Parts: sequence; C-alpha cells; structure tokens
Amino acid sequence: MTCVTAYAASVTDLLDPPYVAVAPAPDDLAPREPSPSGVEPGVRAVLASLAAGAGAIHLAMAPSHAGESLAEGVAFAAGGLLQLGVAAAVLLRPGRVALRAAIVVSLGFAAAWAWSRTVGLPFGSHAGEAEVVGFVDGLATALALGLALVAAVAPLLRGGRLLVPLAPLAVGALVAAAVVSPSARDHAGGAHGHDEAVADDGFAAITNGHAEHHKEPVPLDAATQRELDAQLAVTREVAGRYPTVQDALDAGYFRAGPYVPGIGAHFLRLDGSTFNPDGVMDRTDLENPLALIYTSTAPGAELAGFMYYSMAAAAPEGFAGPNDVWHFHEQLCMVRSGDQIDFPFGPDRAATPEQCSSVGGMLIDQSQWMVHVWSVPGWDRFDGGVFAEVHPGLDCSDGTYHQLPPEEWDGRLNVCRSAAS
Repeated sequence: MTCVTAYAASVTDLLDPPYVAVAPAPDDLAPREPSPSGVEPGVRAVLASLAAGAGAIHLAMAPSHAGESLAEGVAFAAGGLLQLGVAAAVLLRPGRVALRAAIVVSLGFAAAWAWSRTVGLPFGSHAGEAEVVGFVDGLATALALGLALVAAVAPLLRGGRLLVPLAPLAVGALVAAAVVSPSARDHAGGAHGHDEAVADDGFAAITNGHAEHHKEPVPLDAATQRELDAQLAVTREVAGRYPTVQDALDAGYFRAGPYVPGIGAHFLRLDGSTFNPDGVMDRTDLENPLALIYTSTAPGAELAGFMYYSMAAAAPEGFAGPNDVWHFHEQLCMVRSGDQIDFPFGPDRAATPEQCSSVGGMLIDQSQWMVHVWSVPGWDRFDGGVFAEVHPGLDCSDGTYHQLPPEEWDGRLNVCRSAAS
C-alpha cells in the first residue's frame, strides 16, 4: 500500500493545476469555463462510469461468490459499494482527495485480482488456488485500471462534451454483456472460474501431482505410433479382466483413498509386478498397473483408466513417444492397515503433519513416478489425450468438479461437494 500511496502522491501536482488567465475571445470562440475542481464534466463522466461499472460487476457477482464462500461474497459486495462510492465522489467533488482515492482503490483492486489469478487469495473456500482469467473479471480489472489512469491525468484533459452521455452508455453496455455472459452464468451455477470460452466448473483447478514438463500431445511418426498402439492394446486386454470394482477386489486390489473428481477412485495392488524398477514398459509391466481407476467406489462401478508406477531414479522411459508425462506427488498422508494402505486426504491436497497425525498416518515427502493411461474403450476419446493428467468424464453428481475442503475428507468415499458420502 505504501507503493500505491507514493504513486498517488506523485500525481498530486496534476490534480490542482494553476489557473492561467487568457485574453478575452469573441463569444462564438470563447473556451468553456473550467470547472472549479479543474476537472471538466466530460472527464468526470468517464471517471464515474469506469468506477460505477467496476462496482456494478462486483455487486452482480457477489451472490454467486457468497454461494461458494461467505467471505468472498462479503468481500465482493463491500468492494462493489466502495467503487460506487468512488464513482459518486469523482462525479460530484472531483478534487485532489477524490482523484487520489480513485487511484489507490483501483490499483488495490487490480493487485488483488493479480494475486487471485497467480497464487490464489488466502481466504474463502478456494484459498490458495489460482483462479482462471476470464471476461467478467478481466473487464472489471480493466475498468479499474482505466479509472486509475484517467484519474492521474484528469485535470489536464479538456473538451469531450460528448463523453457526458456516451461514457455511461459505453461502459453500461460492456457491464451488461459481462453479467449476462456464459462465464457469469457458470459462476452463478457454482463454477470457480471465469473463462467464457470454456464453461469452467472447477475442472481447470484440478491437478494431478508434479511433473517436469506438462505439454499438449504431439503427433507421432508412423513407427512410433505403431509401437504405442501395440502397448495400448495390451492395456485394453487388462481392461477386459477388471471391468468393475468387484472384479478388482476379487483379484486382490484394494481401495486407496476416496473418489476424487477428475482422478476417480484408485484401487491398488502392491506386489513386485506393479513396481517397474527400470521405467521401461515391457509386456509384464503393461499387464500389471499399480492402480485401476474406477468411476466410483461402488462394487459395480466402471473401469475408466489405469495408473502405472515406476521406481526408476529419473523420469521413466515409459511408453513409446514423448506424450506420456510421468508425475509424482508430495506430502502424501499414508495410513497403513495390514497389507493395505489408504490416502485419506487424496493425492493432491498436501496434508499437514497435524492432519496426518490425527488419522494415525505417516507423511511421505515425495512419491515415486506415476502416469495415468486412459485407454479403456469408451474412455479413450477426449481432447486431453490418452496420457492426460485428469479425465473430464470423472465428474461429480451435478456435473462439476468442486471438492470439499480437506478437513471434511476424513472417512469419506466421495469428496465431491455435490455428492459427499
């Protein structure tokens, strides 16, 4: 805030410029009498419109944010009212104090937006999660930054009588387009993202471990594609052996953790055949995935994919071609019961030592290498590719991917916010 105040102070000399007398001019050429504040009506209209537009967007989005987090809803409502107050101030009394307040408030909103889109805000139901950049939030931030810029040079601007009616109309049209856009509707329906091009309902926030390189699938040459096709054909044979959760249980697999949207329910088998110490995918390795991924934990749930594992020291050679990006997990809370293990906080919610201790678990700093393979017939056709981190078909009962906070996971078989058991 000190930096913002210093910036605002640096434009103080622009806010109250001295009045310079000029020689009288004929009536038809005489300039308009400057406003007592030094800010002409057209400029005031622009300032007020920018502030009111940003405030209107924040107020319009407050209810949907309150549905996800009361703290977020209150913050949006308070921010919207503050911006409307700034709009009134710059319209009615656009002096040094009002202009400086417009600059400080606007830069503060822009900084908060940048924080939320990079590392995530420290409060709310999505604390610490970076949000998606979209039309609605982008417009609100653009209006705020525009307000700061115009406020900084307002006393120097002259003319622009048409701005008095045009500025509110132009900004109003943009705001109306934003609040009725698909991104605003998605947010009202529970999505924690604002990308209009992709109706994001939480999927964009899902991750699956850490990898050195995340990339889009690249085309393969004919020979490499034939080799990969042969490997994936083996995995489809495996899919025929374990079509349901009950088939996996009968074969010695056991549930490890709850159903997590985008990642599914993992059932593991721990023996030497599933560990793949060299990272090369021969037929034995292909026939023995560490985990089978199902659509739920119910006995009749359908197989969706596999998770292969490797204890290689570096990222495994893995499947043919460069598209299989192997990942690892950090801060895993593992609970052992006999020859079985469980991960009550899932793979991608770094558990604290206190959380893990509360369930009698052991905290693992880093796992070995893993890769998801979505080659099961019926689950192998989607934009992410066969080695995608997460699968969009593994959603929650309401079609979203929103999860309960980790402190509510203990003992649950499904951590979806819409269908927690």
